[in-house]
Amino acid sequence: MSTRVLRRRSMRDLRDHAVRYAGSALLVLLGVFVATGMSAGSETALGTVLDNHEAAHVEDVSMTTSGPLDAQVLEALEHRGVQVERSDYLDVSGPGDSTSTGSPDSTVRVFQDRLEINTVTLDSGSLPQSSDEVVVEKLYAAAHRLDVGSSIELDGASYTVSGLGSTPDYSTVVSRASGVIADAETFGTAFVSPQGWQRLADGSRTPVSAYSFLLGDSGLSAEDLATEVAETSAKVAARSRQQPDAGDASDPASLADAAVSAVSVTSFLKQEDNPRIVAAADDLRLTTQTARLAGGIAMLLIAYVLATLVAESIRRDSPVIGTFYALGLTRGELIRHYMTLPLALTAASAVVATGAGALAAPYMQNQTNYYSLPAVHASVTPLTVVYGLAAPLVSVTVVGYMVLRRRLSKEPLQLLRRDLGRTRPPRIRLSRLSFAARFRVRHALREYRTYLLMLCAMLLSVLLLVLSLGMRASIAAYADDVRSGIPFGYMYVLAGDLPSSQHPGDLPDDLLDDLPDDAELASVRSVSLSRPLSRSSGAGPDNVSLIGVSEGSRYFTQDLQVPAADHVYVSEPMALRHSLSAGDQLTLTTADGQGHDVVVEGTVSYPEPMVFSPRASANELLGEQPDSANAVLTSAEDDALARQAVTTVSRSGIIKGVDTMASLMATPVYTVLAASVALLVLVMLLLMRMAIDKETYSISLMRTLGYSEREVGSFYLDSYLLLAVVALLVGVPLSVAVMRPVWQVLIASVSFSIEFVLPWGSVAVIAALVITTCAAARLAAGRHLSRVEATEILKDRE
Repeated sequence: MSTRVLRRRSMRDLRDHAVRYAGSALLVLLGVFVATGMSAGSETALGTVLDNHEAAHVEDVSMTTSGPLDAQVLEALEHRGVQVERSDYLDVSGPGDSTSTGSPDSTVRVFQDRLEINTVTLDSGSLPQSSDEVVVEKLYAAAHRLDVGSSIELDGASYTVSGLGSTPDYSTVVSRASGVIADAETFGTAFVSPQGWQRLADGSRTPVSAYSFLLGDSGLSAEDLATEVAETSAKVAARSRQQPDAGDASDPASLADAAVSAVSVTSFLKQEDNPRIVAAADDLRLTTQTARLAGGIAMLLIAYVLATLVAESIRRDSPVIGTFYALGLTRGELIRHYMTLPLALTAASAVVATGAGALAAPYMQNQTNYYSLPAVHASVTPLTVVYGLAAPLVSVTVVGYMVLRRRLSKEPLQLLRRDLGRTRPPRIRLSRLSFAARFRVRHALREYRTYLLMLCAMLLSVLLLVLSLGMRASIAAYADDVRSGIPFGYMYVLAGDLPSSQHPGDLPDDLLDDLPDDAELASVRSVSLSRPLSRSSGAGPDNVSLIGVSEGSRYFTQDLQVPAADHVYVSEPMALRHSLSAGDQLTLTTADGQGHDVVVEGTVSYPEPMVFSPRASANELLGEQPDSANAVLTSAEDDALARQAVTTVSRSGIIKGVDTMASLMATPVYTVLAASVALLVLVMLLLMRMAIDKETYSISLMRTLGYSEREVGSFYLDSYLLLAVVALLVGVPLSVAVMRPVWQVLIASVSFSIEFVLPWGSVAVIAALVITTCAAARLAAGRHLSRVEATEILKDRE
């Protein structure tokens, strides 16, 4: 009998307070939808990445060398249990931008099709079979409107696109491992058949000698491997010079040609330090964790809102509850009754939101538009389902049970008299204030729990607004820094050293004679940067460039004065990422595995991660000739230098990459922005309506005493506008302080740091959004207050 009565009361309560329950359901829908949508998309993509690493046999170590390794070197490595595959490449000119801007030609890094390591995963088409077929990386193909069967011109020769796909060693498609941002319109990869590779390699360009390694059970580390390659190559070269087995003994030139030259390691990267491989997985993991954390915080807030609404139901129904107690119902039965409807609504909303989030997942993550990944098929993992269903149910159950257990601990007579043990407000003298001000202060003191809950909701919304608008502003500020901070037009890193008065170099002498008038020599070496453990800021080792700047540089005008060769300058983004300042110590590890301890002398205003030093000091640090140079800086493009370059860095390419990143950030920025505004509106509207329902007796009394509807509304609702102002004054600086370190964690997967900024314009937008939403909620609550009749006082008396 009692169960049937309680069930009928639940249905009647749902009908009488439909707006309140609808708003509560929308809160759960919003929180679960955003959290599961973002996490499901990222988690599915992450599973695809990790599965592809295994299926495509992603490399353990990549290495570039000064020339091809001798067969004896490769045999020695294979004897140690190391699997080796050659991965030489050529950077050639590709088609220009497909848009109407008509930007210069792009660069395509062409490889021979891989057989065992870093194999191509096709999205469509087939692997190249003939000399005029090519597989094109999928993002580059999309940017240039290429499809299977399309024609593409590489280095002036026409090829047919036989397939579109991706490889695990270029999931972040950047030309340099230390590159900041991928831009599919300016750089991509392609794969040709052995015949096609021979066709390209027979030209005037010399391929970059590169190798991929799987260490297996060899027991070698990446550093050991680099040392092994260098030492074995030197031994083979020494034996070849002592005992040449080819050539005419009567012809010294023939013997010299037959001798094998020692090959040096110019760079090597471990898988875990290679951002081309790990950045995608790191970014996807971080997105998943961030979405779940944000969703968990939102769920706790929503649970407390629902618990507050349930507590108000207890206050409103306390005479009925007292009657039920007197009739023999237990506290456990009443707790189950008052928990049933919120849990049922939460469960239904969670199911709908989880399903909707799963369907919307592909549209709520944009990593697959930035990282080159195999085709990601929409799916929902069990963990996402458990999170979407369990998180709201558990939070609502725990918080609701705690509130109900305390509220229902009163005696039946106390409940019949509505004596719920309300805390008496502190006695403070407010005689100098007007009646309206005294009323608002005492009301706030009496209902401080409601005010605190609403303040927490406002602070959370302000935090989300600061996050979304701050992300946008920070990237825009970084883009401005790039536009103004890249001093050169092009930097050509050459395949060898330029000749000088102190050493012949590896490049033709006439290359120096044909340099442009504004050309400037520099030395650029790839190094791995790390800090001593005792001073580490938490960021892992970075692959950066050490640039030796010529004296009196026209491009880098800052005076780089160092007391010794082991003192260097770092770029400002690097200083921000590693919390570096003058006097800090770093270790720069070169391609041969040698570490060089250096001291930070200062910072240089340059937007990319870079280590700076005078050219003579940089060369001395690395054991090179003082005037050694392997790079040329120019203001304009130079075809002759481009043909000799292994890497070309252009100012326009960097700027375009930053613009691409800014456009890709639009989806998460506007998703978080919309969610934060919707959360604020719903929470404020629900709590304001609850405040009116709680004060129905007092409101009716005041209207009976002659107060107008506008005056009553100002007494009970205008304080919330003041609360919004307090939330802005406290929340904006607090959120910026919180977001500065959190932002560095969010972008930890990229090789650079962007300072988190929130300009005054964004602060004004946040203030306008919060005040506007509060005003809208106040207006809606005012309409609810107008429905309170003066006769309500007669319905609630002893």
